[in-house]
Amino acid sequence: MKLIAIVTDFHFDEAFPIEQGIDAHKNWQIILDDIKKRNVNQIHIGGDIGEKKSNFIYFSELNYLGIPYSLSMGNHDYYDEASKHFFRTNANNEQALYYTEEDETNLFIYLDSSSATISDTQLKWFEEKIQSTKKITVFVHHPILPVNTVVDKLYALTNRDVLAEMLFKLQQPVTLCCGHYHLEHIQTIKNITQYLTPAVSYQVKPNTEEVVIDNKNFGYRLLLIRNDKIQTECVWFSN
Repeated sequence: MKLIAIVTDFHFDEAFPIEQGIDAHKNWQIILDDIKKRNVNQIHIGGDIGEKKSNFIYFSELNYLGIPYSLSMGNHDYYDEASKHFFRTNANNEQALYYTEEDETNLFIYLDSSSATISDTQLKWFEEKIQSTKKITVFVHHPILPVNTVVDKLYALTNRDVLAEMLFKLQQPVTLCCGHYHLEHIQTIKNITQYLTPAVSYQVKPNTEEVVIDNKNFGYRLLLIRNDKIQTECVWFSN
C-alpha cells in the first residue's frame, strides 16, 4: 500500500499570482500541515514550483520533513535550478528530468514536460518503458487527455496525441497524474484514467471562453495505491 500526496502549481514568488492577491507560500504551509497529519509515504511535486530563488527554500523544507518525494517538471520549472536539489540520471544524459521507480506490481514513470513538449529522445525512452506487465502510473505536469478548459486550448502539451496512442495500445489500465490546468478533473478514455490535481496557488474555472481565476480555493490530491486498485480524493482549503 502506498499513499501519495500530489502537490502542484505553486508558482512561488511569481508576479501574476501576487497580483491576484495570492500568497502561495501561505497556501503551501497550510497544505504541508495537513500532509503531516496523514500517514503519507511519498510527496509528488507535480511541477511549476515558481521563481528560481524559491527552489532552495522549498526543497530545504521537504528535506527537513523527511518524507520521500518525487518531481515531474513543469513549464515554470528550470532544470539547471531543480537539478541542484533533486537529481536523477536518465539513460540518455539529456538535460531533462525523466526516470522510473517500481515495486512488485507497479511501474511509476515520471516525465519532463517543462518545454511543453516531450522530446523525441524522451518519447523513445517512454515507449520502451511502457512495455511492461506491471500496472503503469505516469506522472506528468501537462495532461495527455484533452480537458474542456480554455487552458487546454491555449497551453496544451504539443505532442500529447503521440503519448496517448502509445498508451492506448497497452493491454493494462494506465493512470495519469497531471496538473497544469489549475483545476480538479477526472476522466477515463479506453484504458487511460487521468487525474488532474488542483493547484496550491490559484484555480482556473472550467467551461469558460477566457481564463477566469479563482483565488479563494486551493488544494492537493491524495492517491492511495493498494496492489492493483487506486483510491483518490482532493483535499480543499479556502482563503
